Amino acid sequence: MRYSTLVWMLLASGTDAVAGEDPLRQAARSEQNYLLVEFTSATCPACDQMQPVVDQVLAGHPELRFQKVDADLEVELSRRYKVKCVPVYVVLDQDGEVRFNDVGMRTAEELEQILKQAGVNNR
Repeated sequence: MRYSTLVWMLLASGTDAVAGEDPLRQAARSEQNYLLVEFTSATCPACDQMQPVVDQVLAGHPELRFQKVDADLEVELSRRYKVKCVPVYVVLDQDGEVRFNDVGMRTAEELEQILKQAGVNNR
């Protein structure tokens, strides 16, 4: 899996480079790539079932960055993205703008369609 080191550094620092802004948006802008975020939980069987699907989709998109966020541990970040149950998938563009945000299991084909609609191109 390709976890964004920058996101983890921003999360771990506890400080935002821009006041009031979350580290996911900062990471998308800093890396100048689309970012697929999966809000998950250690107690979420559906999240575990989605792992092979997410891995399959990521394998076809080397330009796409991926970040898994534990919604139970990152409560404030989860609130910012209105996460009430998991899994939640969020796609941010290279400007840090949310292009997709929705809850639920998906097939690989559905995730591919979401990425396409969000503007992610397969290189």
